[in-house]
Amino acid sequence: MNTSESYSTLSANEKLQQSHKRGVIYSSDSDPSHPAESNSIDIIERDLLRIRERNRALILEELARDVDIFTIMRSIVRSIEEEDAASICTILLYDKVTNTLGTGAAPNMPDFYNDAIDGISVGDGIGSCGSAAFSKKLVCVDNIGTHPYWAAFKELAFRAGVQSCWSQPILSSTGDMVGTFAIYHREPRTPKDVDLERIAYAARFANLAIENRRIRAEILEHKNHLEQLVAERTEALSHANEELEAFSYSVSHDLRAPLRAIAGFSNIMLEDYADKLDEDGQKTLNTIVNNALRMGMLIDDILSFSKLSRAEKVNSTLDMKAIFKNVFDELLRQEPAGHKVVFELGELAPSIGDQAMITQVVTNFISNALKYSRNTPETKIIVSSKIAHGSVIYAVKDNGAGFDEKYKNKLFKIFSRLHNDRDFEGTGIGLSIVKKVIERHGGVVSAEGALGQGATFSFSLPIV
Repeated sequence: MNTSESYSTLSANEKLQQSHKRGVIYSSDSDPSHPAESNSIDIIERDLLRIRERNRALILEELARDVDIFTIMRSIVRSIEEEDAASICTILLYDKVTNTLGTGAAPNMPDFYNDAIDGISVGDGIGSCGSAAFSKKLVCVDNIGTHPYWAAFKELAFRAGVQSCWSQPILSSTGDMVGTFAIYHREPRTPKDVDLERIAYAARFANLAIENRRIRAEILEHKNHLEQLVAERTEALSHANEELEAFSYSVSHDLRAPLRAIAGFSNIMLEDYADKLDEDGQKTLNTIVNNALRMGMLIDDILSFSKLSRAEKVNSTLDMKAIFKNVFDELLRQEPAGHKVVFELGELAPSIGDQAMITQVVTNFISNALKYSRNTPETKIIVSSKIAHGSVIYAVKDNGAGFDEKYKNKLFKIFSRLHNDRDFEGTGIGLSIVKKVIERHGGVVSAEGALGQGATFSFSLPIV
């Protein structure tokens, strides 16, 4: 239902006039303490309050429904006109750039009048509204025909049938000029306290509506700006990914080729010319071969790390016990024959994640446990799980070399290693990949250990 059509056709003032005719309210020289008169005034005040609250609720509903500001301003104007049926109300909006007032809402003012004052300048003595906007104060002209502010406009006002105009500036919460709310009457008229309260209320309510729409417009503008930024950043990221793909291709092919050549020709020299090389020469060539192979491994790990953030993550329910068992069985086949290993695999709670990515995480943890415990008489690896804080936490414990706790913040940093390459081979990228995978799953990784006493690595995944 349109708000403007919901107003009562009988205003509170008309009810007051009817009550006079019926003799309910007596003349001003009657006893003011007369109960009938007092009761009637109370009834009128309650009627006015009910009208205001009803219209206020309807206008707030329009604001909530995101109705356009001009419809809402017309509703505000009509709500005040319902309180005072003899009035004609208008809202003018201030244009800071041109320092003028333009028509916002004036449904009951003649079109010729609205057209004539649309764009009126703001200044001292320029009608009631121009003066109110200039001074930021209420301007009440009781008689348009005799007041100097209306000298240039009184004929226009008489044609419109109005003879008094009270204008209240509409100010923002920061005191900036927003517009004016004016109440006109068809006869010269001086405002009473109830009129002053009404026009002040109307101006406040009009500002509420206007600021509400301004804030909504700013939010929409920010939203559109953010969406544009996101689109631009997405496009830039897409280009960056394309460049990274090209770089990865170059690394994969252009760098590996010379490495293969270095390792290959070095092996040929070792095989075909071993009898012509002394011990130092053979040691040098072996060093070249080993470093070429290590460089190839490092390139592979760097490529894996760079591709990880772009890889699509496909979640499914994970049988973690099966994943750990399959990974261990595969890695155990690659261990030296004399390496004795005890593997304790407890009952593991299932979780949710990308099968391939989590298998890579498990492979890294188990291979590290095997690698760093090779110097022990018997390797012991224990895998367990527990549920805490809505996640499943998996732990891999070994009895290997361990690490110094004061350096554990370096464990998951790329290229950071706590052990010498001569003791334990590696590139320093594996745990960085683990951390990146688990964080993509919304989990965390952690480590505990002591030098010579083994280590425990933990990671969390979403619970099923």
